[in-house]
Amino acid sequence: MLHFARRIAEQQLTQIDRWIAAEERREAERQHGLAARPPAPDWLIEHGPSGQDSMYVHTGDCWNAGKRSKGVTRDTALRALTEGGAPACPPCRPDTALGILEGLFRRCSAAVHSPSARHALQEGEDAFDLLLGDLDRLGEQFAVSC
Repeated sequence: MLHFARRIAEQQLTQIDRWIAAEERREAERQHGLAARPPAPDWLIEHGPSGQDSMYVHTGDCWNAGKRSKGVTRDTALRALTEGGAPACPPCRPDTALGILEGLFRRCSAAVHSPSARHALQEGEDAFDLLLGDLDRLGEQFAVSC
């Protein structure tokens, strides 16, 4: 009877050894897959259902990128945002990461500080002052008539 119990125990140990070997093989395959995986793209363009229209531009790690997203280069993402008319994803703001807003701010700032802009601003202030003067006169007339 003890020999029988020994054979059963040996069979169970053999089965456990096979399970351990299979688990080690699966883990090695998983590690190899992780090492062989290409790096995540820095920029994504999400296409519409037709596959032609660009729905959004995303950063590479955006949680909101849809299934129809494709990895693109920095230049392609810039062109899509500036020339292609694709909007920036509101949660990940790739336009900020690409420096588009800073460039726009610099261009607007330069335009505002140009001599022609200062002249237009002065004319606008003069027109505003005239409007305020007219309102004051109307207020005085209203006060006198009451």
